[in-house]
Formats: sequence, structure tokens, C-alpha cells
Amino acid sequence: MTDEEKAVYNDLAKGYTEKGQAMTGYNLFLKTYTTVPYLPFWMEQQALGDTYAWWYHCDISGDGLKYVASGGAGFPRFFDGAKWTPLKPIGDVEENTGPLRISRDGNCFIMGVTGGRLRTFDGVVWTEQQPAGDETRWWYSAGISANGTKFIAGIIGGRLYTFDGMSWTEQRPAGDVDQSWLSCDISDDGTKFIACAFTGRIWTFDGVAWTEQRPLGDIDAWWRACGISADGTKFIVAGGDGRVYTFDGVSWKEQQPDGDGGKVWLSCGISANGNDFIVGAEYDRLFSYG
Repeated sequence: MTDEEKAVYNDLAKGYTEKGQAMTGYNLFLKTYTTVPYLPFWMEQQALGDTYAWWYHCDISGDGLKYVASGGAGFPRFFDGAKWTPLKPIGDVEENTGPLRISRDGNCFIMGVTGGRLRTFDGVVWTEQQPAGDETRWWYSAGISANGTKFIAGIIGGRLYTFDGMSWTEQRPAGDVDQSWLSCDISDDGTKFIACAFTGRIWTFDGVAWTEQRPLGDIDAWWRACGISADGTKFIVAGGDGRVYTFDGVSWKEQQPDGDGGKVWLSCGISANGNDFIVGAEYDRLFSYG
């Protein structure tokens, strides 16, 4: 085999190694590459180092390479594909971070503060948003469109709001009642949504109407987090009952990031194509899939 051909295979080997498959030696790589294709897997992330944290919120970019995560108090964290760094919307001031989402292109964010304000980042500057007027609220859920111009946000003991690029509108998936919106997300074009409430139910909006989703059947469950794919047809939901479920456009399937255990999953995110995920557990670890 020529040196040029070896160089091509070595580049491929490097790509596989970076994906997490351990390979040593040229011949081993050839065997692995020709007989065992790359398969996605769950991998622990250490946004705060090798330590436990209360991972209340996390999300993933459209290409599955960038993440955001918040451990509650302190600065939220952003992974740019190479390293984790803190996000500082109002300078060197720590807040009790609420909802945190990243746009599909990985350049924009939406972040709320429990008992504070809602802010968005357009790739250059942070801007305060006021869906419910000029007052502090307990913002606990939020989502951002692909280009970072449309949003969804929910309040604990309050209402759900969407922003279409021009104005904020109140949404009523469960009727004209207050809910504790624990999680919500928005499709790439900003016309489809998913939201889950403390009442134990999940709703999706397909651009026309809201529909209740039932991964576990017609029962209440402690759904703490949810996410929606680029086209709004695939979802991920995570519960405090220790389970994670994904919807591939046809049916719901249980996922087991850390085995068949009973972790309290607080946050989750889904990639544009609906094949990559990130989930965070209560005072535990952060896991990514893809």
C-alpha cells in the first residue's frame, strides 16, 4: 500500500479515535473499519470536572457537537466542540440559572433565571426579554429556534409564551389555567413546540393544534424535561421517575443512558435529526448519545 493510501486511512483512524473507539496499530484500524462500523454510544461529560452536580438544564446543537448545561447556582457551561467554558450574560455575576437552550447552529442561547429575568444571546450580545412584562418571574423552561430569532418560555405557576420574531404570544396547551412549565422546546422554524408541566402531562404543537403525548399511557408522570427535533416530528422526554423516552416519529422508546437504573433525570436535549441526545441527572452525571 502506498504512503498516500496509508495517509488516507490514518486520517480515517484519527476520526474514529476521536469518536471514542480505542484503536492501536495500523492493522487493527483496517480490521475495525472494514468489519465494525461506528456505532453511537453514551459518554459521560464533565462540564464542571470530575464531580457531581444538580444538572437542571442541558441542550445540544443541531450537529450534536456543542452543548450547554447548568448545575443551578453559578455560571452555566458551554461546550464548543473542544472544551467547556462558563457563560456570563451579565458579566462576572453568578445567578441561579433556570432554563438554558442552544440554537441548532450552536451560536445563540436563551437563558432564564429563577426569580429573575429571561435573556437571549444572538451570537454577539445578550438581550433581556419580557414576555410577561417588566417584572421578575420564575422562568423554568425555554427553547430557541435554529437561527436564534424565535423562542418559547414557561413560568413556574404561570403561563407559556412564544415569540415569532416580532412579538410574544401566550399559549394554552392545557386551557386557560396556570401551570408549572418544567420544560419546553421549539422546532427549527419556530412553528412547532413541545412542553411538559408539573401536572404530569406532555403536549406538542404541530403548527395547527396542541396534542397531548403519552409515552407511558394515560397516566400522570413526573416529566421534568423535553426536547424537539429540527422538523418538529421527533422528541425526547425525561422524568423524575428514572426513565428517558424518545419518539422517532412513529413510536416511543425507552432509553437507558446509565443502565436500567432509577436516576432522577432533570434535563435533556435532542439534535436536529433526532438521533443524538444529551441528558442530565439530579446530583449525578451528564450523558451524551451519538
